[in-house]
Amino acid sequence: MEMFRRMIFIKNLSSCLNYYSRKSVFIYFFIYQVIMYLLYTQTYLIHDELEKSLVLIEETNIWFLAGLVIIIAPIIEEFIFRRVVFNFFLRINMVAAILASSLGWAFVHFSSNPIVFFMLFFLGIILAITRIESKEIKFSILLHAINNAFFLFILKVFYI
Repeated sequence: MEMFRRMIFIKNLSSCLNYYSRKSVFIYFFIYQVIMYLLYTQTYLIHDELEKSLVLIEETNIWFLAGLVIIIAPIIEEFIFRRVVFNFFLRINMVAAILASSLGWAFVHFSSNPIVFFMLFFLGIILAITRIESKEIKFSILLHAINNAFFLFILKVFYI
């Protein structure tokens, strides 16, 4: 029964976006994931951010951290930035809503590294566009969770 409910949820979620919107969002998201993977595994440009993340992982139970990072954080952050902040600035215009919610989201992650800040801002724009195209935050929560899971996986596999 649970599996059937999940399948219906995924089918309904995918039907929220038309084919071209899904395709473009996933292309942007995939490009973002490849760039972040290369930055984290092939360069030293974001070494300071990597060190902070590794300390957090080593000091915390991995299952607790995974639940927090993959489930709780995407729901709370997307509700705040893609629903509350986005809708507030949507009264001005769509561009203001996208930029304000993406900038606020990037600032909340406390990145002192400009490359990481820019990448978070870019992901925020992808999540905001996803929210616009789907007219709901469920899909942006899902992409956010996938991003966090991928990041945690990279840290666990390559660095710990």
